[in-house]
Amino acid sequence: MLIEVINSKKLLKQNKKSAKKILMEGKVPHELIEGIKQTGLSEISFDVGNMGTWEWNLESGTMKWPAQFKQLDGGPGFSLEKILNNLRANVQQGSVDELITEIREMLTGRRERLHVEMQLTRAENELLWIEAQGNAIFDDKRKLKKIIGVCIDITERKVHEQRQVFLANASRALSFSFSDAVALQNLGNLMVEQICDACAFDIRRANGYGNEIIAANAKISSDSLAKTIKKIVSPEIENKVLRGKSYLCPYVSDEDIKSWSDNEQEYRYFKELHIQSVISLPMIARKKVIGVMTLISSTSRSRFNSDDLSFVSDLADRAAIAVDNARLYEELRQSDQAKGDFLSVLSHELRNPLTPIKMSVDILKGADVSDKKYEEALFMIERQVGHMTSLLDDLLEVSRIKSGRISLRREIIDIKVPIKHAIDTFVSIFPSKKKNLKISIADQPILISADALRIEQIVVNLLNNAGKFTAPEGSIELIVTRHNNEIEIDVVDDGVGMSKDILSGIFKQHKDKLLENNERGLGGLGVGLQLVKSLAELHDGRVTAESGGLGKGSKFTVILPSLISMDNPETIKMSLDQSLTKNLSKHNVKNAVGNQEVGDLKILIVDDNKDVVQSLIMALTKLGYVADFAYDGREAVKKFASMGPNVVILDIGIPGMDGYEIAKRLKESKPKKKNFYLIALTGYSQSSDKEAIKKAGFDQHLIKPISLFALSSVLKNIKSDLESSTASS
Repeated sequence: MLIEVINSKKLLKQNKKSAKKILMEGKVPHELIEGIKQTGLSEISFDVGNMGTWEWNLESGTMKWPAQFKQLDGGPGFSLEKILNNLRANVQQGSVDELITEIREMLTGRRERLHVEMQLTRAENELLWIEAQGNAIFDDKRKLKKIIGVCIDITERKVHEQRQVFLANASRALSFSFSDAVALQNLGNLMVEQICDACAFDIRRANGYGNEIIAANAKISSDSLAKTIKKIVSPEIENKVLRGKSYLCPYVSDEDIKSWSDNEQEYRYFKELHIQSVISLPMIARKKVIGVMTLISSTSRSRFNSDDLSFVSDLADRAAIAVDNARLYEELRQSDQAKGDFLSVLSHELRNPLTPIKMSVDILKGADVSDKKYEEALFMIERQVGHMTSLLDDLLEVSRIKSGRISLRREIIDIKVPIKHAIDTFVSIFPSKKKNLKISIADQPILISADALRIEQIVVNLLNNAGKFTAPEGSIELIVTRHNNEIEIDVVDDGVGMSKDILSGIFKQHKDKLLENNERGLGGLGVGLQLVKSLAELHDGRVTAESGGLGKGSKFTVILPSLISMDNPETIKMSLDQSLTKNLSKHNVKNAVGNQEVGDLKILIVDDNKDVVQSLIMALTKLGYVADFAYDGREAVKKFASMGPNVVILDIGIPGMDGYEIAKRLKESKPKKKNFYLIALTGYSQSSDKEAIKKAGFDQHLIKPISLFALSSVLKNIKSDLESSTASS
C-alpha cells in the first residue's frame, strides 16, 4: 500500500495541471486516504496544490498538520478539550462548529469519515481556507485511536467564489438608484463592510474634481477621511491615476507616513490609523477617466496585493459605468423636463390668442343677425379654434405619455358610453359628416377596465382622422365588436387612402413623413394617431392601419382587452352607473347653450394680454356682472383693495409678479371676514401646473380658451355658493 501512496505522489508530480484541477475542485482521490489509513503514514507532503496530510493521535494527545497549517498543531499530552479549544481559537466560528460536530460523532463511533471546509486566521489578518478530509482508526473495541487524512489549501477557490458574490452584490448596489451619489455611497458601504477599512470616490465634474462620496468605518471618521485621502494620494500619484494608471502600495512604511505629514501632529494622526496598504485607481467609462477610487486597509484587514488590485479594478469599472449611466439618465431627464417646460409655455402662449377669439365668437353668436354667411363664418372660426385646441391637447398628451407622466384612471365601464361621447364630439366638429356616419355597436353592455376619458380620446382621434381625409359625400363607419376576451373598434372610411410608404410609418412622426403628407395634400402632424397608439398600448391593447392604396380609403383597428367574468356584479353595476352619470353630466355641460344674466358679482380680471382682458370684460358685461381689470401684479393689488371683488380671474404666466405671487398677496390683503373666489384662467394645463395651482389656494382652474357658457356656469355656481353662505350666517 505504501508503494501505491508513493505512486500517487509520483502521479501528482508528473501531472501537476491535473492535480491542481482535482485540488481546486476539492476532490481528493479516495485511494490516497485509504493508503494513509492502512499504512499509518501521517507526514507526507506534496509539492503541488498546497496539499498535505494531518493526524490527530488521541492516545498521545498530539495533533499534527502540515507546516502551512501549523497553527492547528497541538500536544503532546493535550486533552480533548485543549485540542478543541485550540481549534476554536484558530478557526472561524461557523467553520469550527461543523468540525467539532463531526469529531464528536467520530468519538461516539457514529462517523468514520470527516470532511469539512475551514476558514483560518493567520498573521496580519490573512485569511486561509482549507479543506480537510480524514478517516477514523479504531481499536478492537471500537475505540477511536486516531484520525488521519489529507488537507488542501482552497483559499484561491474560496476567494474567487466570495469575489463573484461580492461583484453581484456590488452590481445590485450600483443599480439601486439613478443618482450617482447614492449608487457610489451604496457601493462604498458594501466595500467597507467586506474588503477595506475606508474608501473614497472623487468624481470629475464639468468644473473639475469635487463632490467626494465617502464611506468609512469607525476607525477612520468620514469627516477627516477626505483630507486624509488627499494627503495619501499625492498630486503626483493622482496625475498618474488620472492618466489611466493604477497605484498600489502593498506596504505602507514609516517613510511613507512621514511624506504624508506636514508636522508632528499629522504624523501621530497617521500612525494611529495603522494604515498598512493603499490602492488608488481610475474610474473609466467610454474611454474617459471620470473619477478616482481610493481604498485603504488598516491592521484590521489583510494587506492589498496584485490580485486585490485586479479585483478592485473590476469594481472601479462597474462604478464608472454606473456613474456614466446615472449622468446619461439625468441628461435625458433634464432634456425631457426642458421639452415639457417648452411645450407648457408653448401651450400657454398659443392658448392666449385663442381665448379672445373664442369669447368674441360666443358674444357675436348672441347677436340678432339673420345673415347666413355671418353665421357660417362664426361657426367656421369656432370650429378652427376647436381644432387648434385639440391639437394643443394632443401634443401635450403625447409628451406626457412618452415621458411616463400619465397614468390611467381605470374603472369598469361600458365602452359604449365614452364611444357615444366621442361620436357627439366628432359630429360637433364635422356636422356635415353626420348623415354619412354609420355606427354598428351591440345593444348589450361591453365591459372593459379602462380610463373612460382616454377611450373617448382614442375614438375621437380616429373619427377626426377619417373626417379630415374623407370627401363631404364620403362615408365613415364605426364598428364595435367583442371577440372572446378582446374588444375591437374599427373606423373605416372611403377617403383618400394611403400609399405603402405612408402606411408603414403612419403612427410615427418624422420629417420625411410630414413632407410626404404635405406633398400629397394630406397635411397634419400625425399627433392624433401617435396618441391613439400610445393610449391603446397603455390599456394593454394595440392598433393597426390598413389601406388599399391612394384613393381607396383606410381602416384603423384598435384591439383592447375586455372583461368576461364578473367577480362582483354589484360593484361592477355601481361603477358602471357612476360612469354613466359622470359622463352624461359632462356631456350635457359640453353641449348645453345658455347665457342667462345673473349679475350681483364684482369680478377683477388680471391678465397681461389686452385682448384676453377686453374679450372677458365684454363677456362679463353681457352677463350682467361688474368687472374691472389689471395688467400686472401691482395694479391688481391696488384694484383689489379699492374694489373688494367677489371673484378674481387670474392668469398665471404674468411677467414680473406671476399669478402665484399675486394670489399670495391678495390673500394676505383681503379684508377680515370677507371671502373671495380665486380662479386661475391660464394656458398652463399639465398635471404639474394643476398641482401647483391647487397648492397655491386657487378655487378653480380653467384652461384657455374658455367658452362663454363655461365661464357663465362657473360664475353662477359661485354666486349660488355666496348666497347660501350669506343666508346661513
